[in-house]
Amino acid sequence: MSCGLVLKSEGDYSVEVRDRQGKMVRDTQLGRRLKDPGTVRISSTPLFPLKPQESLKDEISVSKLYEMSSPGEYSISVARQVPEQLGAGVVKSNTITVTVEP
Repeated sequence: MSCGLVLKSEGDYSVEVRDRQGKMVRDTQLGRRLKDPGTVRISSTPLFPLKPQESLKDEISVSKLYEMSSPGEYSISVARQVPEQLGAGVVKSNTITVTVEP
């Protein structure tokens, strides 16, 4: 069961993208701006509890954050800080591999 929300929140996550050789992929201009300590970020994700069997879909446009225009394989992992009011800590994703075709 879903609660019906789809969120866009590139600034709420720590995303890591590596090329086939395991090297970090360069940030886009937006990616650099979001990492700049002088940038004030306001979370777009509301905090509210989910009931059992409910889910929430959140979307990140990785290609907006990292230069992935060259063909090849990229590995992507995502992490997010859990707010103190929800128990604190970090939630991490599995690593996935995507292929960019020419």
